[in-house]
Amino acid sequence: QTVVVELQWDVPTDHVVMVDLWMNSASLEDQKFMKDFAPKRMAFKHHLKFVPHFAVFGMTTGKDYSDLCSDSSGQFCAQEPDGAGPVTGKNVWEENGRQLCIHALTSVKRRPHDFAEFEHRVAYAKKFWEYVSQFGEKCTLNAPEPAKRFGLECSKALMAEVGIEQ
Repeated sequence: QTVVVELQWDVPTDHVVMVDLWMNSASLEDQKFMKDFAPKRMAFKHHLKFVPHFAVFGMTTGKDYSDLCSDSSGQFCAQEPDGAGPVTGKNVWEENGRQLCIHALTSVKRRPHDFAEFEHRVAYAKKFWEYVSQFGEKCTLNAPEPAKRFGLECSKALMAEVGIEQ
């Protein structure tokens, strides 16, 4: 007897690649990766869906973890990047959140008439990529002055430089 078998794969037709990346804004390796990846990501524009994730952990309450956490509850904390240096885990947690906000607030969805045949609309955050590609060099962990050190002051200056409203 003859047996007929048909195999079928559904190939995505939206021409979109999805990338989820877990990172830490204070990690030198992650900063280098973001700088190196930024031009490639920017070339893909609305054909690559990028979803940033940041490493956050919680601590047991009962101690003051204000240098590592968002507040005294110890619920949202980040790793201390420079030991006894001036940058704290709280600074890292705040920068992680700032980068998530920049990504969300500067994302622009592809207009339907640009690619009418594609249903899936992908957001592209050009200002986010301009920011993160420069952040590691402009806001270093060991800069002596706060204006050039990892933290809010340097971040605000860089946001202004790349055109992110504050």
